Amino acid sequence: MFLSACSLEKLSFSADNLSKFVLRTPRGFLGLNPFKIEEISIKVENNLGIPRKTSMYLHGFTVMSTIRQSTFDTKWEILKSFGWSHADIGIMFRKLPYLLRVSEAKMRKLLDFLMKELGYSPGYLASRPKFFFFKFGRSCQAKD
Repeated sequence: MFLSACSLEKLSFSADNLSKFVLRTPRGFLGLNPFKIEEISIKVENNLGIPRKTSMYLHGFTVMSTIRQSTFDTKWEILKSFGWSHADIGIMFRKLPYLLRVSEAKMRKLLDFLMKELGYSPGYLASRPKFFFFKFGRSCQAKD
């Protein structure tokens, strides 16, 4: 555990960010392999496009330390199957990396509703990723 904390400090985690990370994901921190920390950091920068010195880096690191690469790839492919460009996907994950925690089924259902029924474009949704956390139910559907 001490080794993990030291490794995170080397990656420019301040004491405040380190405590936030531990409080948000205590199991994630305890199960974090100190030798994989640099690998996770590279994924945050390369896959999500979030630089280390930004405020979103902590959020990106939190997410990428708790999901598998296959989960990331699956979510990426789901978005591509709905016509999203590489740039749109990158914008969305940089703005709200926690979208990677949305289930595949919910992501597909929301994309279907937002894009096919409401007609939103990928660019519009990418710039407003909080749409994925709204609850769309019967109240949003047209009544016969």
